[in-house]
Amino acid sequence: MQDFSESDRRGIPFHIEAFYKYRLNDYIAITPGLIWLTAPAQNNNNDDAVIGVIRTTFTF
Repeated sequence: MQDFSESDRRGIPFHIEAFYKYRLNDYIAITPGLIWLTAPAQNNNNDDAVIGVIRTTFTF
């Protein structure tokens, strides 16, 4: 396994997601989520990005 020094890891972006599905009833579910992006555009000089999302699912 390769050992990455701190300088080797610069610019490596990570995409981390968390979400949870809430069932409102048999036909509708809401899924809120959070996305955290590190090193956007593969550049550590860019601030991390945190994005909130919401999805609604209708089942017929």
